[in-house]
Amino acid sequence: HVFDHRLDAVLAHSIGCLPWVIATGLDEISMLTGLAGISFAMSSQLAMLDSSTLSWLGHFSPKPLRSTLKGWLIAGLPGLVWFSPRFDRLFPGVAIAVIATPLLVLLLQRLRPRYRENVTRLWLIEGCLALAASLPALLIRP
Repeated sequence: HVFDHRLDAVLAHSIGCLPWVIATGLDEISMLTGLAGISFAMSSQLAMLDSSTLSWLGHFSPKPLRSTLKGWLIAGLPGLVWFSPRFDRLFPGVAIAVIATPLLVLLLQRLRPRYRENVTRLWLIEGCLALAASLPALLIRP
C-alpha cells in the first residue's frame, strides 16, 4: 500500500491547530487554553489517522475506542501535563473532547467512501473535524 501524504495532509493538521496558535499569539486566549486546544485537536487527529490507516490497510471495521485511546495517550495527554497540579480545571473540556473523539472517528469512516476519489477534500474534512473536537478547550479555566 502507498500512503499519499502531500501538502493537504499538512493543511489538515494546520486547520486543527493553527487557530489556537494564532489566538494565543494575539492574547485572545491564555497559553494554557491554547495548549489544551492543540492537545485536543492533535489527539482527535491521531485517532482519525489511526482509524484511516487501519481502513487503508484493509481493516474495514473501525476501532474507535482503540483509536481514541491511542490518540489521547500519545497526542493529548502530553500537552495537558502543563496543567499540573490543577487538573480539576480540565475536567469539563477533556470529558467532552474525549467523548467526541470516537464519534468523529466513526463519522469520518462514514464519510470516507463518498470522498475516496477526492483525497484533498477528505483531508480538509478531517482537519475541520479535529478543529471541532478541540473547541471544548474553550471551557477550560486557565
